[in-house]
Amino acid sequence: MDFPEVGMRNDRLKNGILFSLYFLCIVVGEAGLLASICFHYGAGWFTFDTALAVVFLAFAIVLFFMLWGRACRKDQTLFVLVAAPLLVGFALFMMPFAVPDEFTHINRVFDNRSTCPLTTPAQLLDAYTWIGSYDVLGGFMSADFDYSLTKETEYCAASYSTVNYLPPALVVAVGKFFGINGYVLIFAARLSNAALYLVACYWMIGKLPFGRKFAFVFLLNPMLLQQEASCSVDALCNIAIFGFVVQLIAMRFDERSSLPVREWVVLAAFIALVTVCKYAYLPLVLSSVVLYPKIKTRAVRIAVPIAASVLAAGALAFISLRYGTLVAKAAQAICSDSFLGVLGATVFEEGMTVVWQFSGGNLGWPYMNHAGTIVSVYVPVCWIVFLVALGLSVLASFDERIRFKRWERAGLVALGLLESLLLYIALGEGFSGPGPITWLQGRYFIPPVFLMLFALMLTRKTPFEKIPMKAFAVVMLAINVVSLMFVIRWFW
Repeated sequence: MDFPEVGMRNDRLKNGILFSLYFLCIVVGEAGLLASICFHYGAGWFTFDTALAVVFLAFAIVLFFMLWGRACRKDQTLFVLVAAPLLVGFALFMMPFAVPDEFTHINRVFDNRSTCPLTTPAQLLDAYTWIGSYDVLGGFMSADFDYSLTKETEYCAASYSTVNYLPPALVVAVGKFFGINGYVLIFAARLSNAALYLVACYWMIGKLPFGRKFAFVFLLNPMLLQQEASCSVDALCNIAIFGFVVQLIAMRFDERSSLPVREWVVLAAFIALVTVCKYAYLPLVLSSVVLYPKIKTRAVRIAVPIAASVLAAGALAFISLRYGTLVAKAAQAICSDSFLGVLGATVFEEGMTVVWQFSGGNLGWPYMNHAGTIVSVYVPVCWIVFLVALGLSVLASFDERIRFKRWERAGLVALGLLESLLLYIALGEGFSGPGPITWLQGRYFIPPVFLMLFALMLTRKTPFEKIPMKAFAVVMLAINVVSLMFVIRWFW
C-alpha cells in the first residue's frame, strides 16, 4: 500500500470538508447579518437573524485562521480563502440595482431572452428607481411576491446572448418555481456569479506560469469583485477574457516541444466564449498570434491565417449589419476634425476619474452627476492603496522564464491600447459635443489593462520580489473589507 498517497488523499478530503464548512458559514453568516441590518430598524438588534450572524461568522473566522496555514501552500487556495467572504459581501451588501446597469441585467435574469420587450415580475423596480437604504430593502424582501403579476420593459440588454445569463437565470427559475421573493432571488443570482468567478480564479492562478502575485491582486480589485458578485453581464464576460489571456500566457511559456491538443481546445473554447459574451473584447483575441510559432504542422500553419482572416471578415460583417448605426457614428467620429481634440480633453479632464473608478474609488452607480447618486458609494484612500499594491505586485512577479520577444511585448501592448481606444469610441456614441466625454466607466478598461500588464512584466529581479503572497493577501483583504464597510455605511 502506498501510505504517502493515502495520506495526501485524506489531507485533501479534510481540506475539502473544512472549506465546505467555511463557505457555508460565510454565506449563512453574512446573509444573517444583512437580514439583521435590514430589520433592526423595527425589530431591534436582539433577533434570530443577529444570533445567526454572530454564530456563523464566529465559526467562519475560526475556520479562516485554521485554514490559513494550509491555504498558504498554494496560491490559488489562498485566493479562494481570501476572496470567498469578499465576494459574498459584495453580493449581499451592495444594494440591488446599484451596480452599473444591473437593473437591465436583472430583467434578463428573470426573462432570459435576447429580444425586446421582456416580461418581468411587476413587483420589481423599474429602471433608474433606486433603493436608498437597508430599511427600505427589508420591506421589499419581506413582501409577499406574486409572479402572476407581470409587466413589460424596454430595458432588455438584447444585444447580449442568453449564454451570459445562464447561471443566475437558472437560479432565478428554480426560485420562481418555489415562489421565493424576487429580491431574495437577486441575491441568490449574484451568489451564483460570485461562485463561478471564484472557481475561475482558482483555475487561472493555478494555471499561470508566472505573474501570480500580480493576478492575485488584480483579480481582487474591489471594482472587479463588485461586478463579478452581481447580475451584470460583466460577470461572465470578464471570466471569458481573463481565462483567454491566462490560457494564452500558459501556452506561450509552456516548455514542452509540442502542446497537447487539449490546450488548443481550451484556448478555442475561451475564444468562442469571448465571441458569444462580448464582441467588444474580440480585438484582444488577436493576441493569440504569439502562439503561431507553437504550431508544428505545416498544413495547420497555412490554414490558421486563412481561417482567421475569414472569421475576422465575418465578424466585421456581422457587427456592421447588426450595429450599423453605431459603426457609422464611430467612423464619423474618427474622421471628424474634433476627434483628437475630444480624445485629448477626455484623457486630460476625465483620466483620473476613470482610474478612480477602475480602482474601486466609486462603487455602485458610476455617474457622479446623475440623479442616482444616492446609490453611488464613494470609497476614499482605498483605491490609492490598491494602485500601490497593484504596482508592487507587478514588480514582485519576477520570473526568469519570462522571455517575451520585443515584437510580442509591443504587439500585446498595442492591442491593449487599441482595445481601449475602440471602447472609448464605442462609448463616445458619436461624440455629441466638442468637450470631453464624461460618461466613461473605468470597469470597461479592466480586460485590456490585464493583458498589457502581463506583457510589461519584468524579467529582472527587483527588491520587491521578496514580498510573500500572504502579504498581498492581507493587504487586499483589508482594502476590500474597508470598501465593504463604506458600502454598508452608505446604505445604513
